Amino acid sequence: MNSISFHDTKYALGWARLQTPDLRSPKPVPHVAREHPSHLVLYHQGSMPGNVAAVNLIPETGGAIIVLTNSLALNDTTDWLGELYLDAYLGVRKRNDHVALAKETAARALEWYPRLIKELKSQQIPDT
Repeated sequence: MNSISFHDTKYALGWARLQTPDLRSPKPVPHVAREHPSHLVLYHQGSMPGNVAAVNLIPETGGAIIVLTNSLALNDTTDWLGELYLDAYLGVRKRNDHVALAKETAARALEWYPRLIKELKSQQIPDT
């Protein structure tokens, strides 16, 4: 796993060992627990057709945040719900606007389908 912050980041057997802030931060993903003391988080994300899961374990407190969904979203909803709950659990004051982020990324994802249809039609060979 690429190091994405000054904190120690490791990955093995499906589990990521991360430090807040900046859990998973390629743009436009929000910075988790920004301007808040650092915490170790053990993270696992699972995905199968029709369901997605995200697990955040906080060893220091013995806490866990588990998000299970029964559908696939247009963005990273499961992770973001876990991060939103993690911010609340840790008592983070400066929280991200996950609703605005979800609207922005869902709109961007929906733009993909018309482009795909246009590309497929341009490559289509009639009567084959």
